[in-house]
Amino acid sequence: MFDGGSNNKKNFEDLETHYLCSFSLTSCKNLYEIDILDYSEIDVNGKAVKAYRLVQEIWGKKRVCILTFSNNLYEGQMKELNQNISKALSVLSELNIKLNNEKSRISKTEKDIQDKIKKILSVKHMKEIIKAVPITVDGIVKSIDYSALNSEKAEISAKYFGKKLIITDRDDWSTEEIIKTYREQDYIEKIFKATKNNGHCSIRPQYHFTDQKIRVHIFCCLLGLTLATVLQKEVVDSGVNISKDKLLDKLSGIRRCWIKNKDSNKVSNVLEEMDDFQNKIWKIILSL
Repeated sequence: MFDGGSNNKKNFEDLETHYLCSFSLTSCKNLYEIDILDYSEIDVNGKAVKAYRLVQEIWGKKRVCILTFSNNLYEGQMKELNQNISKALSVLSELNIKLNNEKSRISKTEKDIQDKIKKILSVKHMKEIIKAVPITVDGIVKSIDYSALNSEKAEISAKYFGKKLIITDRDDWSTEEIIKTYREQDYIEKIFKATKNNGHCSIRPQYHFTDQKIRVHIFCCLLGLTLATVLQKEVVDSGVNISKDKLLDKLSGIRRCWIKNKDSNKVSNVLEEMDDFQNKIWKIILSL
């Protein structure tokens, strides 16, 4: 299972096992034509997911394709689109001000202004949504007539936004199994994030310089992360809902010390006083 960053024709040719991955829809543009109304609702971990399943040839092989639609992704893409539209309109407005200013030093020839407009609208979807026409008199651009087309914006968002593509060779799996398994990739991402968390099990900073010591350091960090994850699972299974970081924070506050007996040279190894929550966790750990 891997994300789209590893997708290329050679990697797929070298695959000798089952696979499940995301794939760029720009390489399968015909799938954008499938109307969202044709998607079915699939129950995945108790949540309704809009999905559409088909088989399509990609890079010379038939592959199971699962199209999914996400409202969160759609809203994020719409937010970015609206920001890009506002920025483009603002820059065009500034350009118009300069064109109306006789003291402005910018070149006002049609070719130069067309080049500026092309650059402004070079952001994805802008040239389809924003129409900008130079108003020219005797070869000199006096102003730019521009507007944003809401109909084009609606068509683009309906066709392209919120959609993701998953491909696999597991034609024996249900659509629910494919989506559920792909989304478990999130667990791996959380592990990567944990290795960068400066609080616990962080790989960096590392105060080593030889390859051997660096390997041992990374091994110890990943071993600690693994053991902490196993411990968290045991504690959660025992009825205490707690995150791994909070569990480690609580355990870090439990200290053991040596105390010299008042009337002898003997010492006793005792735990410092713990709060109720620490006591609860400590009893679970002792029972494992």
